[in-house]
Amino acid sequence: MRDFIGSFQLARKIFESDIFYKKPPEWFKVWVFILGICNYEDKKQFQKGECLTSYAEISQYTKANKNQIKHCIEWLKHATQIATRKTTRGFYIKVINYDYYQCFDSYKSKTINNTESHTERKIEATEKPQRSHTIIKKYNNDKNEKNIIDKIDIADKSAIVIFSYKEILKDMRSSPKDIDRILAFFWEKKKFVFENSKQLSIRYGRDCKGAKQIIESGYNEKQIENTFLYVEKKYSEVDWTLETLLKALAEANK
Repeated sequence: MRDFIGSFQLARKIFESDIFYKKPPEWFKVWVFILGICNYEDKKQFQKGECLTSYAEISQYTKANKNQIKHCIEWLKHATQIATRKTTRGFYIKVINYDYYQCFDSYKSKTINNTESHTERKIEATEKPQRSHTIIKKYNNDKNEKNIIDKIDIADKSAIVIFSYKEILKDMRSSPKDIDRILAFFWEKKKFVFENSKQLSIRYGRDCKGAKQIIESGYNEKQIENTFLYVEKKYSEVDWTLETLLKALAEANK
């Protein structure tokens, strides 16, 4: 049994989050439990925002079954809210940006939009540059296509990098590249959120294979879009992937 001492905070924006009003109620209990058992300061074994738990322990305190816990954790991982690693005693969890969202100063003079209370944040720059440009850097590798995308605010030689996921999605939706449009639609449907270009780049590389398979299968955009909507509705409470979409496309167009 754990000794529940001390406290942690939740942003009020959590009441507008997907896990609060779109997902099964057990998922929200699992998420709050994870946040509550994370270290509030660095220690020898785990750092701040990290914890060790198991399906059995989470079930004991939340009354969620193993299947519900598993789907919730997978969703949180895909939404870049947590990272996990298996151990002999259960699994290790790291809450992304725990330190930022547990700091009261993070809520001063900043607008926080998030899917849990951990999501996309709008950063107000302390100085306004004379002019700004959006620069999209795309590096293509023959073996593994990657997009490293940054919105860069240029006022002088010392550029201030500001990551804007909404702007990137907007650019991807209107991209001439089929793969960008498919991934933008997929990420929106999955409610993925990326805090920085590194997270986005890693996810882009991971999803490229599935998106390419869909493109190479020869389905048109209307077929793909309709199947996206079908899969989203059918698998609303489980973790579905681009591979799930590809199978659904094949079944629907036999």
